[in-house]
Order: sequence, then structure tokens, then C-alpha cells
Amino acid sequence: MSTVLCVEPLPLDVKETDVEQFFGRAGTVVNCDVLANASTRISKVFALVEMASNRQAEKAIAQLDGKMLSGRTVRVVQAPFPSR
Repeated sequence: MSTVLCVEPLPLDVKETDVEQFFGRAGTVVNCDVLANASTRISKVFALVEMASNRQAEKAIAQLDGKMLSGRTVRVVQAPFPSR
């Protein structure tokens, strides 16, 4: 079963490919959505990342929480809603 993670704060110019690469170190990224303002397309400073399994999500949290992504130290936590 996949697990969704929340990552924040992101730089305003971060791309989904940047986030996917970052999380790819910990396992298979099923889906990645950098939330953005619909009219300006500027990041809303967080992303939802779906990892292929709970084990990979736990590995991502352990390896990536508190690390630098595109010049910012990010926080990685399990999303506060059930996975798909």
C-alpha cells in the first residue's frame, strides 16, 4: 500500500521533478504534486509525495527530514489523511 508524505517549506521556484529526484533516493515515487496557485503557478511552499510502500515512506522520512532541497531545509512527515 502506498503512503503519502507532506514536505515543506519549499522554495517558490521548486519543480515537481526536483522533489521527485529528492524522494527517489528513498524509493519509488508513485505521484508528486507541488501545490501551486492556479493563476500564478507559483508554489504554495509544500508538496504531497506518494511513495510506493509504507517502508519506503518511513525510509524517506528518516533520510530526508531536515535535509536541504533546492536551498531550503525541509520537513518530511506522513500526510494527515489516509493513503489511497
